[in-house]
Amino acid sequence: MKIFTINKDKKYLSITFLATITMLVAYPVLQSFGQVSLWFAVIEPVNLALYIVFSMLFGLFVSLQIYTKKEAKACSIKKGSATGTIGKIGSFLIAQCPSC
Repeated sequence: MKIFTINKDKKYLSITFLATITMLVAYPVLQSFGQVSLWFAVIEPVNLALYIVFSMLFGLFVSLQIYTKKEAKACSIKKGSATGTIGKIGSFLIAQCPSC
């Protein structure tokens, strides 16, 4: 799989690690409005495990997106690249907002 070959490069492995840690810290803080101890008090162990897996997958996704964006492409895309990035961020928010 491509993600394993990408993460052999230390740069992309560090991006994966940084994005995973960012999600592990930012998600509870944003959902609990700063009351992280309350968030961890009410979360069930199964949901905590799924949250950790989700954070790791988020880190892998971010490193894969950065790698794909920097990789040489057959055709140049000059218009609409910002729209694609905004769409990715928007799709993440749309999927997460109903769950909270």
